[in-house]
Amino acid sequence: MRSHIVMFALFAVLAGLLSQSLSAAGNQGTDESRARVVSILVPADPDTYPLYSSVVASVETVTNSLPDYETTVSVYTGEDPDALAEAARAEGVELVVAAGSPLNAPAAQAASQYPEVAFLMIDGAIPDAENAANLLINRREQAYLAGFIAGMRLSDLLEDDEPGRAGLLFGSGLLMGENVVQPAYRLGVRAARTHNDIMVRRHGRDISEDELERSFAALQRENVPVIVPFHYHNVSKIAGAAGERGFDIIRLDNPDPDTASSQTLAAIAVDIEETVSQMVRDILEDGPQEVGTVRADFHSGALFLEDDFSRFEDALSESSREAIAHMSERLASGELTLPFEGIYVPVD
Repeated sequence: MRSHIVMFALFAVLAGLLSQSLSAAGNQGTDESRARVVSILVPADPDTYPLYSSVVASVETVTNSLPDYETTVSVYTGEDPDALAEAARAEGVELVVAAGSPLNAPAAQAASQYPEVAFLMIDGAIPDAENAANLLINRREQAYLAGFIAGMRLSDLLEDDEPGRAGLLFGSGLLMGENVVQPAYRLGVRAARTHNDIMVRRHGRDISEDELERSFAALQRENVPVIVPFHYHNVSKIAGAAGERGFDIIRLDNPDPDTASSQTLAAIAVDIEETVSQMVRDILEDGPQEVGTVRADFHSGALFLEDDFSRFEDALSESSREAIAHMSERLASGELTLPFEGIYVPVD
């Protein structure tokens, strides 16, 4: 009888140990199979903004090739200033990819709050952060060439000593527009023709039809024939409305081919897909410190003149087209450089 009791007790102990072992193995399997997340935040719907569509595609190229990784995509409207921090502390998030100047300040704040999470800032910079890598798009060079094209269009329309103005529309309160795009655009306009200047119209994130009407009416009263829309949310809406009113349009970034293409003179396009994919892969494998800051400019080939538009041939004289091509080549060769160090530091 005593031996049976001992045997039963020994069996109970062994069963308990086996149960604990199986439970531990099960928990380990759950941890290993838990999704590892790359969270993407952009300031506009990627389906309506080709640049952000390319960012999402670049990240998903990497996550789809790696086991247990998935991506989430959110549109940052600015209404929730903690959106970047919420993304960083979400379960399983290893990397936050923030694209667009409006996300710069909240991304920098979130990176300081969550040092264990990696960040990739595209079209901006999170300075002096060990957990952040940056991809700087040289908006200064981009706006300069756009201004030069606008200036050459004015040269074709006006007498030598006749003053002319080119339009620039961007989001109100947008530091990138105020501090970078506006002065570089003016510099380019005047490089084409000394009598040129610019006229600026600022809009909120969600632009009403009445707001656009007032801006276009003001531009037309001042005989402004050509504009550059620079907006992180409603650029296609602005370009489409401008095209309907007969303005010549110069696009920054990659234009939607279905929006105002007949009125588009040229685009200063951006190609960063391969760069973003490589940066994401390197961050996940080696960490953001090993990646550091990468620059996307004309010299690297990330920025380039896209002039395959009928309006480029029809509205610009041959001499203007040649001057524009030469200016683009100067930027690409590095003969002309417009440095952009220090202009992306976020301001509270």
